[in-house]
Amino acid sequence: MIPNGPTSFIPFHISTIKSCNDTQQGQWTFLRINFHVGPSASMQYPALPEDNAIWVRELTMKTKSSSSNNRLSVACKQIKECLKQLKTQETEADVKALQGEKELEALVPLKSARKEQLENLCIRPNLVGKKTIGNLEIHQNGVRFVTHQGNKVDICFSNVKHCFF
Repeated sequence: MIPNGPTSFIPFHISTIKSCNDTQQGQWTFLRINFHVGPSASMQYPALPEDNAIWVRELTMKTKSSSSNNRLSVACKQIKECLKQLKTQETEADVKALQGEKELEALVPLKSARKEQLENLCIRPNLVGKKTIGNLEIHQNGVRFVTHQGNKVDICFSNVKHCFF
């Protein structure tokens, strides 16, 4: 902002914020916002249109502290909550993209007449309650754990990365 000059508001997305913190020193409260600067692996920025243009690296604001209602502390908490929500949305989108790539396989039963299974096993993590007991059935392309209540957990061999016993 230019002193005694025109004020201009510049919007920016929450993902451009790297970190945010607030500190109190005496009667003053400071809010410091650090931004991602320049092109990096995590952020893609457009080229700057002017040769003299610069990236804003940090922004610091200060106000007199009031014990009952401190606006900068509230703003810092809200910014951190927005950043947390953005990160969870991004991870959920990544998980959905990975799940979309892999279609769920249907288990194919063994061709033998005899049903191969291990009885009275516990699965971890527990599905419900303290102990989840059930039977483990082998199929051609995976295993199925069936609880005594009727819940099923299918594990395809194509999804198993390491196996030990």
